[in-house]
Amino acid sequence: MHSYADNYKELTDERWLFIKPLLPMQPAVGRKRADDRKTINGILYMLVTGCIGLLPGIPAAGRISHYLEETVNFETTST
Repeated sequence: MHSYADNYKELTDERWLFIKPLLPMQPAVGRKRADDRKTINGILYMLVTGCIGLLPGIPAAGRISHYLEETVNFETTST
């Protein structure tokens, strides 16, 4: 049986090098964000599979949802 999880692939190094400069820098003070690459992989996994379950090595679904909300709010308020 085919599953959406079969379609999920983690970011390649080449794609990560393209995306990384587009992300905001880690905050200078306060709590550091979770690993950006793992978070992006988690977002891709959620988008491809529709699953918000936890994967080994990927930040919690709540963090991923928060990151998506921040990004969408930034996009809609900065235009």
